[in-house]
Amino acid sequence: MGVGQIFSFEGRIGRVPFALSALAALVIQQIAFTLLVGDYWFSPGHLMYPWIAPLHDLWNGIDGPSHRWTGIVAGVPIGLIMLCLWRLTAICFRRARTTAAAPGFAALALVPYLQLVVCAMLLVSAERPLAAPDSLTVKRERHWQVRLTGIYAGVGIAVLGTLVSTLILGTYGLGLFAGVPLIMGFAVAYGANRDGDIGLHRTFSATAASLLLAGAALTGFAIEGAICVALAFPLALGMAMGGAVIGRGWVLRRNYRRGAMRSVWLLPLLLSVELLAPPHAQFESSESIEIAATQMQVWDAVVHMGPIPDRPVAPFSWGLAYPQRGVIRGSGVGAVREGVFSTGVAYERVTVWEPGRRLFFDVLSDPPMMQELSPFAHITAPHTVGYFKTRDARFTITPLANGHSRLTLITMHELDIGPMPYFRPITEWAIHANKRRVLNHFRAQAESASHAH
Repeated sequence: MGVGQIFSFEGRIGRVPFALSALAALVIQQIAFTLLVGDYWFSPGHLMYPWIAPLHDLWNGIDGPSHRWTGIVAGVPIGLIMLCLWRLTAICFRRARTTAAAPGFAALALVPYLQLVVCAMLLVSAERPLAAPDSLTVKRERHWQVRLTGIYAGVGIAVLGTLVSTLILGTYGLGLFAGVPLIMGFAVAYGANRDGDIGLHRTFSATAASLLLAGAALTGFAIEGAICVALAFPLALGMAMGGAVIGRGWVLRRNYRRGAMRSVWLLPLLLSVELLAPPHAQFESSESIEIAATQMQVWDAVVHMGPIPDRPVAPFSWGLAYPQRGVIRGSGVGAVREGVFSTGVAYERVTVWEPGRRLFFDVLSDPPMMQELSPFAHITAPHTVGYFKTRDARFTITPLANGHSRLTLITMHELDIGPMPYFRPITEWAIHANKRRVLNHFRAQAESASHAH
């Protein structure tokens, strides 16, 4: 059997060959997946596929992709998984033809968990007699086949582009969040319409399905977490739909058979060009609050921060970093402040110490910007550390005519994730929410001390 036949959608397949082929694809996929993400899912009580539990000893001790599979090396198990998914989808499609099941049902073989259900139902389904199918059935099957090809190509482009951009080039910018979805949408639309126009609505549906599967794949392969995927999804969806319009128009008007493949070669070009001008922004953020307390009472609250009792709201409760407490070791210029966040500790050195008036410090190190929402103990996304930085923070306490005090917090930040018009407002909102949380805590502490006196 040639390689083309292994991954072909054409023909029928009997019950025994289907069972053996499906089992082989699922087992190989499972082993490759395990080598990629480590053994977190496979500890007692966390089995992703309980039926494969006897293989648990094969991966004991593997500690996740951040230790074993880094950079392009992660593409080895990912490539194997993608091949297994394609093989599984192809034989499910052929089995659906053999049993007269709906072609769309076979498409569910691309979805984790549902794979087992699809394979089991196709295995036990009664086979129909061999006969020449009517033209309507042939047309419907062909439409599903080309749509699946386009969807699968889109998922592959998304995974490949993300691996190259994040793990090899180390860039999170326009190429990744706009260029990759644009080319992905082009490829999906080209593949889905290459044998005839399926309409704009169905083209958009195939593109959206591919993008959703790509997000699931990035999360499932431990390349990204759910928070990052969710934040980028609106931008990626818009770009993918734009690419779908271009791809559909290209194939219908020009009918270039290699158009989709040519578009893939734009990926490394787009991602590499961004190395010459990586996304970068430096900006200041200022927040103030009026407190019914004296300057020294406010100062004491700032210097003796203590834990913040309020629970954070979403998306901070999902993993985005938020402040929990702060401790100053020593006093005066040179003292070290430890700002404890949900993701780690920020170490800061005091540069200005004027009791009752000003407290400035430089940030020596930042904690990760988020703890990615993922079922795995380790993921390979490098953007959580180093792509957002806080350079310094300045507290200023100003007396007011009514006897109250105004506490102002000014911070300087750097962001290396683009496109800036999309991600900077999201970042500024998160900074604003965290600073309001801190300032409200200081107000509660200072006013409580004021009432006690």
